[in-house]
Order: sequence, then structure tokens, then C-alpha cells
Amino acid sequence: MQINWDDIAKECHLPISSPVQVGEGWDAVVFAADHDNIIKLGKRDRSKDLLVTEAVVLDLIHDHLSGRTPRLIVAPPERSAWPFGYLVQRYIAGTPLSEYDANDLTDIATQLGHTLRQLHGIDVDEMMRTRLPLLDRREWASEFGAPALKKIAGRRGAALATRLADEATRILRTSGYYDVEPVLIHNDLHSEHLLIEPGLPIGIIDWGDAGLGDPDVDFLYLYGAMGWDFIETCALTYGHQDLNALHTKLHDLLLLFALFLILFSSEYGSSDEEAFGWEILDTWVSTPT
Repeated sequence: MQINWDDIAKECHLPISSPVQVGEGWDAVVFAADHDNIIKLGKRDRSKDLLVTEAVVLDLIHDHLSGRTPRLIVAPPERSAWPFGYLVQRYIAGTPLSEYDANDLTDIATQLGHTLRQLHGIDVDEMMRTRLPLLDRREWASEFGAPALKKIAGRRGAALATRLADEATRILRTSGYYDVEPVLIHNDLHSEHLLIEPGLPIGIIDWGDAGLGDPDVDFLYLYGAMGWDFIETCALTYGHQDLNALHTKLHDLLLLFALFLILFSSEYGSSDEEAFGWEILDTWVSTPT
């Protein structure tokens, strides 16, 4: 679909010249434009809701976090210039943690733990309950569990798929993993969404999947990518009440994350993300609980 930048500029009352694509996620294509602005264009119908959520959250967390977050510039209520929605936010500098070359990540983990404590400590009011999604991981898993296991059976055999189905059932029936007081969470906090810039606080981007949910989920994806040592440092600064329970819970929930990547990466993401899902799965299967 052709992008009419003149229509978008007119609709959001901003000058837009020489936009350059700088990224693409599962639900949005990202462009850099003049005046240090980032323009996110939705890719499909469901993207509209995610962009609305991101706009709400960016306004909500402004000045509440010690970490850097993009400042919302404009999210027009009527977005006829692009059918899948869009928003404009301020660019924040930094290298993604996934590409950051450092031997010691203690300071980054410490900063993140402090910022997550601030995020999860924001009081949940009626506006948030009305405008933000309630994130139920059991409902989330029901969308992809069976087809992901079928895909695993085709590649790795029915015996492994049956074992994983039993494990997933156990995890989904562990009520302590889900019966928690929901707080504001990022819900997609992985190493591509953490920006490191020397001399500046840690940056956190891509808030479209945010909502009200389990605070432990904001440790999950980084646990899969960075390992327990990074998460332990982060959780200690955060002030988590039970590190042993957190470790066990993240290990269990990582299976569901692997199933999610294995099923959906080929459709919405990249081959690298699907390969990461298989890598997580293989590590999970070979690691004792």
C-alpha cells in the first residue's frame, strides 16, 4: 500500500520530509523523519488498538520513570490518512541491548530493575482499567498452544510434543503464576527494546503491547535472552520478594514463550526469531527444573 506522507502530515499537523524506514516489527513499520521524530505506521487491523495503547501509555508514564521513554508527539483520533493507524513520537538515542558490546552489564541490569519498580508502582486507576487491556497469560497461551505443539510434533516427533503438552498444562494450571494483582507492565520487554547510550539512563521503547498484568512477565523475555544472572541483578535492585520462586516461574513460562515464537514468528516476525524460539525450546527441554 502506497504511503501518502502529505496526507499524514496534514492530518497530524506536522511537517514531514524525507522519511526513512529504520525498522519493522510484527505490527508496525517505523520511519525516522525530520525534527528527531519517529513515525510508526500500523501493518494490519489489530495494529490500530496497539498504537492507541502505546499513545495512552506514553502519556501515562511521562515523568514517572528514571529510564528514558519516547515522548508522544501526536496520535490523531481520526487517522484516515493510514488505515491501520499511526502515531508520532520523539526519537531516543541508543544501541539495542542485543547489539551492545560490554563485558559487565551490572549497571544496565540495576538501572532496569529500578525503572521496572517505578513502572509497576504506578497506581492503577479507573482510566487505566477502562483504556488498557487486561493481560491474561492463560488466554494468551490458548491462542497458540495446540498449533505450536502440532508444529513441534512434525519436526521433533510426537513423543516430545506430548511431553511438552503435559508440561504446558501443568504450567497453565499453576494458579500462583496468574492469580496476581495486575499492574502496568511493558509486556514485550526484550533486548531489542532496551536502548543503551553512554552517559544517559537506559531507554525503553515499543510500548504497544503494554497493559495491566503480572509484573514478573517483564522479566521473562530478558531471562530467555540474557540468562538468570542478569535477571537476578535486576530483580535484586527491583526488590523482588522471592528470587527462587521467580527463577522457577520464569523457567516454566519460558516454555510458553518458546511455543509462541515457534508458531507466530514465521507469520509476523523473522526466521531469526523462529530460530530463537527453537533454541529456547531445546534449552528448556535439556535443563532440569
